[in-house]
Amino acid sequence: MNPTFWGRRFSVGPLVTVAIVIVAIWFPLSFIGRTSPRFLFWVSSPFRKGLADAMNALDFSMLGLVGISDPQALYDYWTAGPGLNTALVLPALLIALLLWLLGLDIVQMLIGGSPSVPHGAGRFASAREEAFHRRYKPGALNVGAGPGSSSYWFSGPEHLLTVAPTRSGKGVGVIVPNLLTAERSVLVIDPKGENAEVTARHRQSFGPVHVLAPFRQDGVASAGYNPLAGLDPKDDAFVDDAATLAAALIVSTPNADNPHFDEGARALLRGLLMLVVVAEPPERRNLVTLREYLTYPRARFDHLLQIMAETRDGAGAITSVANVFAAKNDKERAAILSTAQEQTNFLESPAIQRSITRSDFEFASLKTGIATVYLVLPQERMESHGRWIRLLVTRALQDIQRTKVKPAKPAAPILFVLDEFAALGDMPAIKTAIGLMAGYGLQIWAFLQNWGQLEEVYGKGAHTFAANAGVFQAFRVNDTVTARYVSDLSGDTARHQPADQGKPVGGKLLTPEEVMHLGDDRMFLKFKGTRPILAGKRPYFQDRKLRKIADPSSLHAG
Repeated sequence: MNPTFWGRRFSVGPLVTVAIVIVAIWFPLSFIGRTSPRFLFWVSSPFRKGLADAMNALDFSMLGLVGISDPQALYDYWTAGPGLNTALVLPALLIALLLWLLGLDIVQMLIGGSPSVPHGAGRFASAREEAFHRRYKPGALNVGAGPGSSSYWFSGPEHLLTVAPTRSGKGVGVIVPNLLTAERSVLVIDPKGENAEVTARHRQSFGPVHVLAPFRQDGVASAGYNPLAGLDPKDDAFVDDAATLAAALIVSTPNADNPHFDEGARALLRGLLMLVVVAEPPERRNLVTLREYLTYPRARFDHLLQIMAETRDGAGAITSVANVFAAKNDKERAAILSTAQEQTNFLESPAIQRSITRSDFEFASLKTGIATVYLVLPQERMESHGRWIRLLVTRALQDIQRTKVKPAKPAAPILFVLDEFAALGDMPAIKTAIGLMAGYGLQIWAFLQNWGQLEEVYGKGAHTFAANAGVFQAFRVNDTVTARYVSDLSGDTARHQPADQGKPVGGKLLTPEEVMHLGDDRMFLKFKGTRPILAGKRPYFQDRKLRKIADPSSLHAG
């Protein structure tokens, strides 16, 4: 039975048809029009404001026609009456109007593309997006302070990169909080020794702790590690391991004047390292003996080369090194030997010698359980003795890659906190780690003073390094190169300029000047593939829970 409205009978079909036409044609088109970024940009101008308001209201007025009109008459008018031609033309006109407003946006949406937006669609993360990154998962890393007492967390496998100048609070605000909370294996470069001072005791609750501090002044004995320990002439990787250690000893820059001599020095050291392992008694299988070889008088060194040439261990690699070196002219030999001597000067230090002639632990313990290793080297000795850290980091990477455990990867990745990362120079082992070590359960967190340091050390590879990072942090930026990089990373957007009658113009979400004036307690934080966040930076001694488990620091009160 047909229902009756206002004294007239009509069928349900026309009403349903009218409703379907309204919903199926007008609503989607008007919704797209109102929500398109380009449309919103255009109607933000004063003379189009009325158009946007009209489109918002028209949805409701169209629905009102159904309620206040005679549905049967309305149906007859649009399907068989004078309105038929209009009904056929109106949708086309509406579509044409919206296509004019939207340009190719609708077409791009239909084929899966993203709508183009004048000046870019850069923006900060929404409240919902920020809330997602404040969800804690076991083993996650604290990468920034959120509202109240909340924090931003990162639980992905990718590496992390932080850019902050000296005395910017990266230790107390980033490194220490994670050492106090991350229940996973950690190796940390600790230039000031403060990280060990504040967190070593607490980390003993997670597992063994080893503090290697050759220049320690507090009377506490430093742990030792011999980089040649574990090198086995019978291992197929013996020659390659020696080559990797030789590369760690020779530091060169992308624009080195004589890279040929650096390469020659690496080859010479590779042969001498293998000779130390295969020819010396156990107590002399260390880098002190290597340094002794390099400082032999001319006649004795020539005799050493003769011994190398007659050594068949190492699959003949030792012999090859001796023969190639002997075939060079005197001037080239002298230059290569001089390079090797200069770059191993740090081995003359009695403190370093005490540290590298014994092994109190194995880096494999970082993978077989939860362990913590602190590499403490005073800031003022980084340039002269930084090769000691390069050697230990290289050996740690080798052992982690080589050690087999079940499951193949630990529940939480082994974390390498590499403070003063640029001081290590170009490290082939690190390049390999950045690209491949995630598969071995390793995560690197590199700290730089400015973006220029990374470009200076890695050249064009700096951008590849940064692109592989799952988290990028920057705070207290005080140089224009870093400020421009962060500004570019923030994205493009429309910025309103009052001087130009309010007309938006293209610009960065954060200008370089704004980056340099974020404030002492704020940081630029970006997770890979997401919008940037302006996060806070909270020192551990301002966190009630962390303050309870931290030991006092001789550098910071509180």
